[in-house]
Amino acid sequence: MRMEQMYQEVILDHYKHPHGRGLREPFGAEVHHVNPTCGDEVTLRVQISEDGTVSDVSYDGQGCSISQASTSVLNDLVIGMQVTDA
Repeated sequence: MRMEQMYQEVILDHYKHPHGRGLREPFGAEVHHVNPTCGDEVTLRVQISEDGTVSDVSYDGQGCSISQASTSVLNDLVIGMQVTDA
């Protein structure tokens, strides 16, 4: 399998089956961003544990498959990480 094809499959999988989609409570911080160039937008919520680890990430948004899949991948990568490393 070519690397490009693998990336396309990962993006498509995260777009069709997003991880962390749907805004949840409680949350410690929330941010909303809009890309003025293409119109993609996302609201992201993060919950931090007392020990400084990211305990939850939730989001909602609309836009292209790459922007939505990227947020899903972000969810997988940062949960469990120390805030300073995330």
